[in-house]
Amino acid sequence: MKSPRSEASALRAVAELIDDKRAKLPAGGSPFVLPKPVEVGRQVVGLGRVVAELGDEYLFRAAESAPQQYTVLAAEAFASASGSVAQAASALGAVAQQLAFIARTANMHDEPRHKEARTLAYGTAEYAVETARDDLADAARVLRACAETSAPALVGLRQGAYTRSAHATAPKPPPPDRAADERAADLPDRFSPAARVGAALSPSSVQPSTSPAASSDAVAVPVPPVSSAPRRGMP
Repeated sequence: MKSPRSEASALRAVAELIDDKRAKLPAGGSPFVLPKPVEVGRQVVGLGRVVAELGDEYLFRAAESAPQQYTVLAAEAFASASGSVAQAASALGAVAQQLAFIARTANMHDEPRHKEARTLAYGTAEYAVETARDDLADAARVLRACAETSAPALVGLRQGAYTRSAHATAPKPPPPDRAADERAADLPDRFSPAARVGAALSPSSVQPSTSPAASSDAVAVPVPPVSSAPRRGMP
């Protein structure tokens, strides 16, 4: 089963293979040294195999019924690289053609028209080699760029899984006890410590109680009745 990691590895592996093919081509410089015909022929054969391998990589991913996004990106990169490598092989085919012409006219360099044609063949071969090198560099660059795109996709999948796991396992805080808050709001102020101290220091708290319960418990003192008759000895 393919994954972002495996796709990135496959892309980088083919890019390294293309770099090896490019390193075997003559580097640009002055004076330009023509490659040997046998070396060019081997390069054309080798690039043909690379094109076939890139085609297989594309076909393997295009055949999936429901491919992932990173698989589609890899298929597109392999297809683009196959076109660039094929162009490089075509350019080397032009180099082989010029080398064959130079070899065929080796004994005709004294003739002015053949001398001019050989000079033109040298320039054409040099330009074709540089074109092949550029095409191979483009192919490797496309594959590596896609590999770097697949790597963030893997990181994103890991971060998404970690985020989902964190949300699933994080304990939720208990819901607020609204009923208890409402009961506390309905309590009178006398239950507070400040209210109790204020009530204890109020004047009514130190006066004798006049409630019926207190008068029933008190001892009754008899009071003599006051007579309205005149006292003795008084006029």
